[in-house]
Amino acid sequence: MTSLRYATSRVVIDKCTQCKGVWLDHGEFEKIVRYLEHIVDTESAAGYAKDAFRQFLQIATGSKGPVAETRDFLAVLKLLEFRIAVEHPGFVVALQRIYQASPFK
Repeated sequence: MTSLRYATSRVVIDKCTQCKGVWLDHGEFEKIVRYLEHIVDTESAAGYAKDAFRQFLQIATGSKGPVAETRDFLAVLKLLEFRIAVEHPGFVVALQRIYQASPFK
């Protein structure tokens, strides 16, 4: 069993070196969720754009294979979409108006 720090959080998790399973002590899952919520809430659109570009490159070069890497890319792209909507609500309204007026629905 090896103890690892979860990403840049203060949460220490346990990982089995043989089966690669992860064990969480009481309350660690909730701490990880709060940590991830904080990351999602504080990341800027520019940060998500950089992450999306990195994930896009991983589709061809990543170790998880193209299907899993594509899923990761699409997840980051969705987070970027949400962040843009939060940071620039007027932009979203303009896009909705363009879509409603468009004959290509």
